[in-house]
Amino acid sequence: MVHIETQIYNFFPKPQMPDIIMLTERNLSHYSVGQYRYESEVNSSYKENNYITGKYYQNLAETDEKPVHVIFIHGWRMKNLTKIKKMFLKQFMEFGYNMYFFTLPYHFDRTPEISLYNGELMISANIERTLVAVKQAVQDLRSLIYWLKENYGGKVVLVGVSLGGYVANLTSIVEKEIDLLVSIMYANNLAHVIWNSTTGKYIKQELEKNRITFKQLNDHWRLITPSNFKPIIPLENILLINGKYDLYVTPEDSEHFWQAWGRPNRISYPSGHSGIVFNRSKIARDVIAFMKQKV
Repeated sequence: MVHIETQIYNFFPKPQMPDIIMLTERNLSHYSVGQYRYESEVNSSYKENNYITGKYYQNLAETDEKPVHVIFIHGWRMKNLTKIKKMFLKQFMEFGYNMYFFTLPYHFDRTPEISLYNGELMISANIERTLVAVKQAVQDLRSLIYWLKENYGGKVVLVGVSLGGYVANLTSIVEKEIDLLVSIMYANNLAHVIWNSTTGKYIKQELEKNRITFKQLNDHWRLITPSNFKPIIPLENILLINGKYDLYVTPEDSEHFWQAWGRPNRISYPSGHSGIVFNRSKIARDVIAFMKQKV
């Protein structure tokens, strides 16, 4: 039997260098703003989902310092990037960071016409499609990291929010080119979330209707559960931000993840999942303070 540590590297093989197209739209202060686009190595049944499009903000100012590239990964069912931009854009521009807003599978421009909402086809009762969608998210993200390192050098920071935090955490298990990881109100075990939180209520109902048990789901998704593995990057380069009363991803699962990973840096807010909105200024300050120590 193949060991689970070997299985995860087989499931997430090293992707090739992508051919990324950068389309400049305008200049904003000392930044070039535009769209980037590239093809996913992981094919799905929907052509819209097989290309990644995202927004970029590149600092045009000349400096002797190595560039810092921040990749933002949004949450499940987010309709747009407004919340993420309100949280980080202005503050990060003040520090001259390059920013890339990554699009998860089946969201935004990657949403097929049959979807009722953003992300419907990424996390669902279709167990195999969910597994492949998570794999696609990780591999697409790794491709962008490689391209940034190859073309611009410098350091790459992942900042994931909610489902984006989960994807960032999972990526840090297999990708050593990540210099810093910041995970905000993150999920860990998708099977646990579906079975024990309001987030997955309807998905759980559909699974039970088809006689799928928690144990079966948990086992089938074992390779996409971050707490089953250790990060490949140093613990001191990881910052976790969670809500003590987060009923969307559950405090129990967040705590289990933190312990399983060896208790990296963590800030716990006295809030629920909505703390993403209500604490956005504090989150930005905490993230910047952490980054200033490291990059």
